Amino acid sequence: MDVDVVIIGAGIAGLSIASTLNGISSLSLVLIEGKDIGSNNPSPLTFSNVVRDFDIVDCCKEDYASFILHNYQGSSIEYRFGDSELVVLDYKRACAKLFEKLNSSVKQAVYINQHVINLYQHEDRVLVHLQDNTQIQSRIVIDASGKAQFVAGGYRRDDSCHYSHVCGGVFSNVRNPKEKLCCFLLPNSDFGSGGGWFYSIGDNKASFGYATISNSPNPDYGALRENFKRASEKFEPYSQYLVDSKLEHFEVGVIPISYVSRFVDGKIIIVGDA
Repeated sequence: MDVDVVIIGAGIAGLSIASTLNGISSLSLVLIEGKDIGSNNPSPLTFSNVVRDFDIVDCCKEDYASFILHNYQGSSIEYRFGDSELVVLDYKRACAKLFEKLNSSVKQAVYINQHVINLYQHEDRVLVHLQDNTQIQSRIVIDASGKAQFVAGGYRRDDSCHYSHVCGGVFSNVRNPKEKLCCFLLPNSDFGSGGGWFYSIGDNKASFGYATISNSPNPDYGALRENFKRASEKFEPYSQYLVDSKLEHFEVGVIPISYVSRFVDGKIIIVGDA
């Protein structure tokens, strides 16, 4: 197969790029995903203009007109937008909708459910090798693999690699006094050097968690869980909001946050929110 563009990763980043490029009739496009569509399934915050641009407003769990920074000592500051500028996405639903639109368009992208094993640049093409030994030649490869960082891992500076090890989840039966609350919890040594979050997502549910910054890509899962548990029990007032709650969905992830020296290398482009 010889195509114009290969996109690695069918999360929000890869699917939004595919949706945009699919409108260019002259381009041949392949989208590759090793797992399921939107398999990462976090509860990410994004901006309202983004969901309008991609027609996924109905995939929002909640919207917010303010944003609060809060530290463990009790002080806080609130930023008010005047309108609903931030939203939290139903990630899998948003990915499914973008994928459905992609498949129902007049010019369909080719979707391949395979893991990418290797890729390298040769003359004016990038050669992409899949797990079933298929080889695709492409003019451009866009790495939207997110935390897998298939391509980007090779361009990180060894002396400045940092990762955010994230631990959190979605809770039901939350005692939230405000219908819509979006908070960033500043880093604290008792809970994690990466800070935390609390935001309501409707139906008496909320997303809550804490993160730790490390120079290792491998999390200490035991320590992360302990920090998360301690924060949920001690960080006021959120511990009170969660006192009778039930943990519905637990998440542990790794987000590369260190400096990438190059986002474009020859025919390869690295993209993604992180």
